[in-house]
Amino acid sequence: MKLRNFTPHEINLYDETGTKIIETFPSEGNIRMEEKIVDEYTVGDGQYKIVTKCYVLAELPDMEDDTMLIVSLLVAQNCQQGDMLCPDTGINSVVRNEKGQIIGVRNFQSC
Repeated sequence: MKLRNFTPHEINLYDETGTKIIETFPSEGNIRMEEKIVDEYTVGDGQYKIVTKCYVLAELPDMEDDTMLIVSLLVAQNCQQGDMLCPDTGINSVVRNEKGQIIGVRNFQSC
């Protein structure tokens, strides 16, 4: 199985302890969703603007056999394809540095 990273950032996959990088997936591009506002209105005497959005996939790369794409959660949720994974940034998977910045994950998640 081959994994290809289409998020804007390199992804470090760590071991279960979060101390050793198992593999690094360089970014091969960034699959994005185009957002479109389909409705908007205000509440609170016009004080607060509320928008309703829908998302449209910009473009997917050509798919290869035995390959899964690593994409953002937003892309995966809107495409709902079985060949997409997301970095698991949940509390039990994310790995942070001393400044609290995300430097990797222990798992991927299906969406």
